[in-house]
Amino acid sequence: MKNKKQLLYIIVGIVALILLIIVVIVATKGAKDSSNASVSVTTQESAVYKEPEIAQIKPSDLPPKKELKDIKLEDVIQTDKINDQFALARYEIDGATIIYYFQADKTTNGERLTVTARYMNPAEYEISLPSGDKVQKTNIGEFEMTFYNRMIYFVEDENSQIPPTIQKNVEKGNAEIRYRNGISELVKCQSMQWYDNGIAYNMESLNRSYSLEDMSRLVADYLNNRK
Repeated sequence: MKNKKQLLYIIVGIVALILLIIVVIVATKGAKDSSNASVSVTTQESAVYKEPEIAQIKPSDLPPKKELKDIKLEDVIQTDKINDQFALARYEIDGATIIYYFQADKTTNGERLTVTARYMNPAEYEISLPSGDKVQKTNIGEFEMTFYNRMIYFVEDENSQIPPTIQKNVEKGNAEIRYRNGISELVKCQSMQWYDNGIAYNMESLNRSYSLEDMSRLVADYLNNRK
């Protein structure tokens, strides 16, 4: 009888030891998985693109005066750098319009900053100005500025289907439809428009959340560093 009790104690001890080993293994594995998850999250967060505060590209050359004179834009206000953060990447001329493309880096995450200059008479400029709750007026130096904060819905062409909510916001002046190749996309857009000496200007930011003050600083620097 005594031997049976001793054997029982031994068996119970062995079972208890096995259970303890299992608990330790499970706890160790859980801690390891948790550690790996933390590393994964940290890596993912560090991979999020952030625009540099100082331009990482060399500014491209501005268009020559002769090229501008041919489209009646010889007096256009232009610069190759804005606020030290954005450098001129390239420009395009289409008819009586020139578009300057500025970037902070060679690669972006969809962010865009452009300045469009177009030969236009005062009446045409007034008609081109946006209206609605998303429009604000301000002054920078001698110029009256029109700030417009809305969403841009990019679609492939005029036959693309527009969601009802987007269409309602377009009718209210809170959104705008634009066409380009690729998938449909809804992005934030802020713009600042002004007029000077027969030329209408529009500085536009895409995929950012710039305020009126943010855009005002960029435009002021653009005006103060004309070339």
